[in-house]
Amino acid sequence: MPICVACSGDTLEISCRLDVHRKTVLDRLGDIQAETGMDFSDAEQMLLVRIGLRILKMEEAIDAAQRYFPSRTKEPGP
Repeated sequence: MPICVACSGDTLEISCRLDVHRKTVLDRLGDIQAETGMDFSDAEQMLLVRIGLRILKMEEAIDAAQRYFPSRTKEPGP
């Protein structure tokens, strides 16, 4: 999904970046649309996807920081 967002839904660009046939990309996007009801041409929905992906990336960074620096990332206790 991050590549789809980065390519602004351009299926040819997505297929090139993933090194798969364009039909494969169309099929996968169709599966996602059928499962979620998401409309890839709706700018508001795509903005929500971008925000969600950014939040996910931030959560992963926080988890990594907690693994590498456990004493520095603990929240202060009561």
